[in-house]
Amino acid sequence: MNEYGIFGDGVATTPIAGGVSIDRGIQPIYASLIQQVIQSGYDQFLAVVAKGRNMTPEAVDEIAQGRVWTGTKALELGLVDQIGGLDEAIQAAAELAAITDYEVWRVEPKASRRQQILEALTAEIRALAPVAKQDPITQYWHAMQSEIRTLARFNDPQKAYVICETCPSPLVR
Repeated sequence: MNEYGIFGDGVATTPIAGGVSIDRGIQPIYASLIQQVIQSGYDQFLAVVAKGRNMTPEAVDEIAQGRVWTGTKALELGLVDQIGGLDEAIQAAAELAAITDYEVWRVEPKASRRQQILEALTAEIRALAPVAKQDPITQYWHAMQSEIRTLARFNDPQKAYVICETCPSPLVR
């Protein structure tokens, strides 16, 4: 960094202040602190898994060693009871809690404007695709050409448009 005239200095109030720096790297005392936090998290992981699986932390550590297992291998090693998805996990949680009357509410991020446009275009393409005996690629190509012609009309330098969503064909002004 010195070759490019980039220098760093500063004032520290504790031994770990500035412990990670682009010009000085990671200071040994800070690296030790990071390792302690990681080890503490790993020890907590071992304890929770050991308790949940009726194993000793040493037995879990022998299996785990910081590795990530596939669901199939985890089942084989006795780390999980069964393999399933989110719906199965929700159902199992409800059964464990002895809840029979529940509903699932999925919170998903709002689609970006770009995603909304792409979803609208693909829906329009599906609607415009003729039912003729053309192969799917040709059908898709014709529908895409129609959409491209419409998009090409979006050329106002002020970006001011009116789109009629109920018109038989898109009206762009």
